[in-house]
Amino acid sequence: MRLENKRALITGAGSGIGAAIAERFANEGAHVALLGRTEAKLKTIRSRLPKDRTVQAIVCDVSDPSQCEAAVRETVSALSGLDILVNSAGIFRGGGADELTLEDFETMLRINLTGPLWLSKLALGPMREAGGGAILNISSTLALRPVPSSLAYSISKAALDMMTRCLALDHGGEGIRVNAISPAIVETPIHGTVMPSDAVAEMYAQMATHHPLGRIGRPDDIAGAAVHLCSDESSWTTGSVFVVDGGLSLAGP
Repeated sequence: MRLENKRALITGAGSGIGAAIAERFANEGAHVALLGRTEAKLKTIRSRLPKDRTVQAIVCDVSDPSQCEAAVRETVSALSGLDILVNSAGIFRGGGADELTLEDFETMLRINLTGPLWLSKLALGPMREAGGGAILNISSTLALRPVPSSLAYSISKAALDMMTRCLALDHGGEGIRVNAISPAIVETPIHGTVMPSDAVAEMYAQMATHHPLGRIGRPDDIAGAAVHLCSDESSWTTGSVFVVDGGLSLAGP
């Protein structure tokens, strides 16, 4: 129960990494607000969580600042405060400069960068009232070493890493810690949004051979790291970007 009675807001909580973090947090004792764009998915995740935890499902598009503001207000009201923010919502749209459209670039920045920044800004007040807090951003190893056709996504995640460091520097004196996790290939629905299911399976099988640990990641691998970074176990850790990648970054191109 490392997060006993902590109050957490988690974006992208309807599936993938966000959903896994929500489940682990609730099982570690936290009360949680689940944010996502699809109500049915949020209800499914809510049904899996312990009945003795307060769980609030909030439909929210993080690219819309007004929806973010309403979601934080509802979270603080439902949970009687806020101790933890996890920015997990994200999208991927591939392509190099020749294929990139301005609409795609701006959409990716709004969801992957502006949304996390605005939610972090909104969370600062409630966290100050609580005497401190933890913000966790889900980044990507593509912020550290891009692959072909990942231009806009890599830019958005590299900026998210710098945002993490800047917020950590500015608000450490208030007891607010800010860190990020950089996963490599994790089995989540995001890959199905950019390629057919058979291509996804083939990519997973191929990429597993490139990881020294012999497999791609699972959402719970990231959730375990998230619990550590948002609990008192890491009370002297801020401004760090933790690579959780099965050793992929050690294996060369």
